[in-house]
Amino acid sequence: MRCNLKSKNISAASILAAVIAGAATGAFACGPFFPNTLLDAGDSAVLQPPSAGFEGELARMRLAPAKTRAVPPAEGQLLHEQATELEMSDLAAALKRKKVSSEEATVIMQAHLAERMKLNVYLDQRHQWSSYREWVYDTNGAAHLAEPTNPPPPFPPIAVTPGLPREFADYFAGAIAWHQDDTWTAQQSWERVLALPEGERHFKSVWAAFMLAKYHERLTNDFGDGEAMKHLEQVRSLAKAGFADSSGLAVASMGDEARIYLRRKGYESAIGLYLDQYAAGDRTALNSLRFTAAAALEETGATPEQLKSLAKNPRTQRVITAYLISRHPYASADGAATDPDAKRYFNGAVNWLKAVEAAQVKGVESAEEFALAAYQAGDMEAAQRWVNRAGGSAVARWLQAKLFLRAGKIDEAAGLLA
Repeated sequence: MRCNLKSKNISAASILAAVIAGAATGAFACGPFFPNTLLDAGDSAVLQPPSAGFEGELARMRLAPAKTRAVPPAEGQLLHEQATELEMSDLAAALKRKKVSSEEATVIMQAHLAERMKLNVYLDQRHQWSSYREWVYDTNGAAHLAEPTNPPPPFPPIAVTPGLPREFADYFAGAIAWHQDDTWTAQQSWERVLALPEGERHFKSVWAAFMLAKYHERLTNDFGDGEAMKHLEQVRSLAKAGFADSSGLAVASMGDEARIYLRRKGYESAIGLYLDQYAAGDRTALNSLRFTAAAALEETGATPEQLKSLAKNPRTQRVITAYLISRHPYASADGAATDPDAKRYFNGAVNWLKAVEAAQVKGVESAEEFALAAYQAGDMEAAQRWVNRAGGSAVARWLQAKLFLRAGKIDEAAGLLA
């Protein structure tokens, strides 16, 4: 589609090419980042809305660095492999604290590592068994993974090593029971860890509280969620109090608690916790933030009034807007009626912009983001309003040039683009 050029027989694409060529004298003919597609796609390419990068938009939020940091596994390392490595390091420190002789400590550590490795081998086998499944198609053409046809691997005989400090012994007894699906026994074991005097549970208190949260979350009811959240908060309070957190479970607990809020449609709390998790260095929170923003906008069919509280919160407002403007924009809203994905996108964008207006959100940096969101959604009047509020930012001027081109104001657009 060409813009309205009135009496000037020249396209938006050609004027843009001329501007860039004039500004790039002595440089490469196309300029360093000038895509050749602008020359053969015509005005539709020039008028296409730009899109932002989600992670870049989060960086613009300038999140305060967290005191606790995530401890991601090494490249290619599985979680249970990382847990074994960290536990052995903690065990060495615990035995040294108890003034166990180096000879006896070596015997205890070697024996415990052997039992731990039995569990790791079983977990690897279990993972391979559950992963080897075929796709099954139903009468409607929908596909799902079939249940494994082979029997699961047998659980090996695993014992708690004599001489282990009590907190390690009780914790490992719980781990053995947990992987045998004896969750009640596992819970009792981890409760015993937290019942020990503080001086005797320095290394395993955080781990036990985290696994108790996992136990209660498995109950899949309001009581279970409530207990799980209580223990996840306990994980962070224990780490803050100085109990060992070698595997970064305080940060992981933020993501787990956010997931519970997300399940309850508590998007504001979920986004806040995922942001804290991301600020602590856990990059898995990126996709969680995307998913939560999508759920708030699209999956619930939220009205502007329902979204208003999210728009008033500066953190959730920035995340949801970042999600919208970082999606690859659709060419126009015309196809939304026949394309469910397009319909969700445009409905979500329009409702979000109405919620933002109702919440009376202000601020130059946010204004340029809203201008971009409105332009992507095809609401040029709203885009112009937000451009006017954004001051002279580069993004606002870029969008203003596109709006001028759409209105056939070629000279004004050329001046801005130059």
